[in-house]
Amino acid sequence: MYGKNSTMDEKFLAMKFVMEVIAVFDLEMKGDKVYPKIVSGAVYKSSLKESFIPIFDIDIDTEILDQTFDKFLFTAYKSYFEKKYKDGWSLSEFNPAFALLGTAFDEF
Repeated sequence: MYGKNSTMDEKFLAMKFVMEVIAVFDLEMKGDKVYPKIVSGAVYKSSLKESFIPIFDIDIDTEILDQTFDKFLFTAYKSYFEKKYKDGWSLSEFNPAFALLGTAFDEF
């Protein structure tokens, strides 16, 4: 997590977190594009790994962190993700050769 206040020119690394994230996606493929949607997800075993702000050198309840990151990733980020990829994601963005896969399936 990065932070910055009004007296600073650049943001700085404030905290590092570790967590396990499970996400379930629905992928639809049309031509050379994939249309991803987040179906569900969950965050587990979150913990504050390192803090560069002395006041935050405390133990934070894992359950509170899990709920916070879960809410961010699968509520706030889900809507951003779906807007970003509503027009699909070209296979050629993964690898230009993958674009050929999409045209191969057009026959079926």
